[in-house]
Amino acid sequence: MIYPLLAKQSIIDCLNTMYGINVSVPISIAGDTDLHSETYKVETPNQGSYFVKIKRDVCHDTNIALQLLLYNAGIKLIIAPIKAIDNKSFSRNQRFCDYCICLH
Repeated sequence: MIYPLLAKQSIIDCLNTMYGINVSVPISIAGDTDLHSETYKVETPNQGSYFVKIKRDVCHDTNIALQLLLYNAGIKLIIAPIKAIDNKSFSRNQRFCDYCICLH
């Protein structure tokens, strides 16, 4: 991605609102092969580290379902998505400009 999809403070606010976690400043992870998304690492004071995937306009339940299927099948390289406060595996909110945010 050439430019950030969301400002870092917006990512922090979103994770607080939609997942109920307080995180440090997001650190961009280079090497994302999806040109329509960004991946960040965030840390919490007491809950550890998370990966955050942000996509513009595209949220596919099928992709999340496949990740969960592989994770539940015992594939060790898969990191399962964490459910948001609304019990979905990804979050979408008008306040955050129709971005899809998935926390791992």
